[in-house]
Amino acid sequence: MTGLIWVVQVLHYPSYRYISLEKFSAYQNFHTEAITLIVGPVMLIEIFSGLFLLINSQFDRLHVLNFSGLCILWLATLFFSVPNHNKLHLGFNDQVINQLIQTNWIRTILWTLRSGLLIYILILATTSRRP
Repeated sequence: MTGLIWVVQVLHYPSYRYISLEKFSAYQNFHTEAITLIVGPVMLIEIFSGLFLLINSQFDRLHVLNFSGLCILWLATLFFSVPNHNKLHLGFNDQVINQLIQTNWIRTILWTLRSGLLIYILILATTSRRP
């Protein structure tokens, strides 16, 4: 998700400004349907695997931090991204596009931080000496 969100943040969302007004609603409908097929299953896998790791680690602080990040990501998606996309279904709106880009930084930064955290957890798990 980290790679995908950076492509969306840096390339995809800013390119909304270059779509013709007469094709914008059709493009927005295509975007939300297509991206949901990619992002939906991955986000579900993330939340369930994060919950599994949280429980399996007996609520270790690193896994609590990871799961907290997931919860914030879901909330940002539900309260910022989805409503902005719904507004864009009505047509081009530069203010809404700006809001979408600005609020998406929350998700971009969180997915990036989570990637670093998960790499750190993986390093700890693979280098720990077990009795």
